[in-house]
Amino acid sequence: MKISTLLDTELAVLGLLDENGPMSGYRVMTLAAERGMKEWAGLSPSTVYNKLRRLCCSGLVSSTQDLERSGKKGPAGSLYSASAEGRAALRHQVGEWLLKAGEQSPAFKLALAFSASLPAQHIKTQLIRREALLLARHAEVEKVRAPLQESGREPRSATLLFNYVLRGLEHEAEQARSLARIVEAGDAP
Repeated sequence: MKISTLLDTELAVLGLLDENGPMSGYRVMTLAAERGMKEWAGLSPSTVYNKLRRLCCSGLVSSTQDLERSGKKGPAGSLYSASAEGRAALRHQVGEWLLKAGEQSPAFKLALAFSASLPAQHIKTQLIRREALLLARHAEVEKVRAPLQESGREPRSATLLFNYVLRGLEHEAEQARSLARIVEAGDAP
């Protein structure tokens, strides 16, 4: 089975469907708003319905007629559910983004939001690996910076940029370590 690569908005929709079972597009939007995900995950009404159509066409989501709406005013509507392939794609993408998503990116936030789709040990492993990758990136940036510092010709703008990037990487590495400890302890923040 080929695992699909999901966009941020697709993962958000698929994750909400996976967690909450069959539901309408309207309910997906309501849940996103309740969780404060609407803005940072980019889930406008048109985006949600476009992604539901795309996910259905790709086989990651299935759609059935909402039988409770039959006979009521307006069209019957549809209920959407994550398919087995959709759940596999979700787990794969969450695992990848826990490891590789950019610092402070919506992708990493989405991976955390839907991390319950993965076993705790896998979450912890990915976060520990993420910390190692961030520390390796920190070392690479330091290596690039070293010649400028040694020559005494590092311009102020470069000093500001290097410090910003390095402190950000340090912070992200510490966050990954802290999150891994939370998972290990079984605590919920």
